[in-house]
Amino acid sequence: MENISGNDIYNFIINDEFFSRNKDENVTLVRSSFGSKKISQQIGTFADVLTSSLSHNKLNLFYENINRLNITHSYFLKDYLLHNQYIAGEYLPSSNTIKINKSKSDGTIFHELLHMSSSYCSNNDMIHSGFSIKSLTNNLYNIGIGLTEGYTEVLRDRYFHSDNERTFYEWQQTFSLLTECIVGKDKMENFYFNADLKGFLNELSKYNDPIDVINFLKAVDDVTYIKKYPDKNNAFKYIYRFLIHSFLSKEFINPSDLINPDLNHISSVFFSAFPSDIYFDNKIYQVNVKSIIDEEYQIIKSKLKSKKLN
Repeated sequence: MENISGNDIYNFIINDEFFSRNKDENVTLVRSSFGSKKISQQIGTFADVLTSSLSHNKLNLFYENINRLNITHSYFLKDYLLHNQYIAGEYLPSSNTIKINKSKSDGTIFHELLHMSSSYCSNNDMIHSGFSIKSLTNNLYNIGIGLTEGYTEVLRDRYFHSDNERTFYEWQQTFSLLTECIVGKDKMENFYFNADLKGFLNELSKYNDPIDVINFLKAVDDVTYIKKYPDKNNAFKYIYRFLIHSFLSKEFINPSDLINPDLNHISSVFFSAFPSDIYFDNKIYQVNVKSIIDEEYQIIKSKLKSKKLN
């Protein structure tokens, strides 16, 4: 990836010009046939579950994309032979096409359909998907893809009960769930299904500097997609620190909160989700979770004391 600052990415995201698009309004019907009987049945199940589980304001992209959807099959041999990558499936927003590996399980189609339901292409050749943006022409502003993949797995398990299937995004799933604990389930889903990265950024910026939010998304991307990323241990530490700081900043608003037993119990439950040993890519990365919690707690405590004095 080309070297670009967090400030540049932030200024790009908050510029509404880059999010303009043509919309299909008031489409609420789903076609019944998508080629094979099995695929048609799976999409029918997906549509029934999604439309009965989500409020209408989360279904705009689903309705825009579903009736123009193309389904193809592939063994992704080129990716396997050239890059040793085994791909279960992919969604291509530019052509509104899902490609499915014939050898994969049913859960893959639900994962890709969730991408379809949360993606659009803006008028400047940018793909907006979940909490991510990706350029069709260069990778300069690509960001948020790792967290988006993790949350897509969260939603697949939540609504289609696929949690017994193996995921390629175990840690990304954990990080996105912890982020949801901070943002809130309804808001998190709303940002995801409307591909509203700007809204997601503004929400987390209530508890962090916006550039820290950008760096958090970049850290999740780096450990996910850069196989030879030289500093994964520090990337994991940054992810942990960001999530812990965000949680404390949200929960502990007043000085009295620091001695509130209920809030301290909630924080203990949240912190228990952070293991010290991270098994990732056949390696073990170690993070001193207690040290990060103590340091961030002291930072929040200091801020609250200053707030009280002022």
